[in-house]
Amino acid sequence: MIVEPFTCVAEGLTLRGTVSRPAGSGPFPGVVLQHGFSGQRMENGRLFVDLARRLAAEGFAVLAWDRAGHGESDGEFFDTSIVRDVRHAQEVLAAFGARADVDAEDLHLVGYSLGAVVSITTAAAGTCPVRSVVLWSSASIVAEDVKSGHVLGKPISQLDEQGFIDMNGQRLGPAIVEHALAFDPYEAAAPYAGPVLLVHGTADFVPTRCAARYAEVLADAQVDLVQDADHGWSTVPHRDHLLTVTTSHVTRHRRRPRRPCPRHQGLLDHDPRHHADGSDADGRGARRRCARRLDVRRAHGQATCRRGTRPAGTGPLGPANDRDAAAGGGRPR
Repeated sequence: MIVEPFTCVAEGLTLRGTVSRPAGSGPFPGVVLQHGFSGQRMENGRLFVDLARRLAAEGFAVLAWDRAGHGESDGEFFDTSIVRDVRHAQEVLAAFGARADVDAEDLHLVGYSLGAVVSITTAAAGTCPVRSVVLWSSASIVAEDVKSGHVLGKPISQLDEQGFIDMNGQRLGPAIVEHALAFDPYEAAAPYAGPVLLVHGTADFVPTRCAARYAEVLADAQVDLVQDADHGWSTVPHRDHLLTVTTSHVTRHRRRPRRPCPRHQGLLDHDPRHHADGSDADGRGARRRCARRLDVRRAHGQATCRRGTRPAGTGPLGPANDRDAAAGGGRPR
């Protein structure tokens, strides 16, 4: 696995991160990881490092980055707001997708806590195509908290009293409050139509209804409630489950690799230029249609393609499969 630095300039601020990827030139499918509020790109107990290593082993290039005012990125924590984080996330996603070793048509997002809110809002914005999203411990409750007069348990009245909210020793300014009052996380997420996995612990201080509400507004969402898991996924079994289901979801929704076409040796089975019947986004429809037509033609003693007609038994699938088809054996194996 190769580990290398990443930088992106957004609104005059240099945002820094780390790319973990397989050896080779790619292009690899890409995954962007968004950390939680007041966190940084490695996350608690190197949670994002563990995830990046798993995904890189599956053939992904993985970017974990520090949002403005967090970790090593420029900016001040004082100026943190969800709206600004989403703008920056769009810039980072575009810069990552523009790399020569990343497939810009095969990008995925994983977000933790407030980073989950940023991730799904970024995907819904549609500035870059996102194939799948995984949301951990979605902290969409922040908007409700602000309206009730608090930010993560800290009273907003501190802004009037001292000019900032004391957030675990860091000064947090009014921007997050002002923007959260006008921000509906579910309305912002609703336009995203891709597959979403929401993983949430039943012992999380963020109520499970936040995940349930996202599932209601999203077109293709699945909720995985993990018994007794807390917000930080702080036990080995819970963390192992989180990493496993996340890796499975992203891997399942990656673009299918190109494979030799059973109708045309040396051509690609999901390239619509090579199929008169066209294709869907990943080529599966064309493959199914081609296989059905090929079965029928073989059953009648010939295999026809756009490049000509061959007697049965001379095709790239071999004589045995041709004999099976001609005998009524169905699809070539």
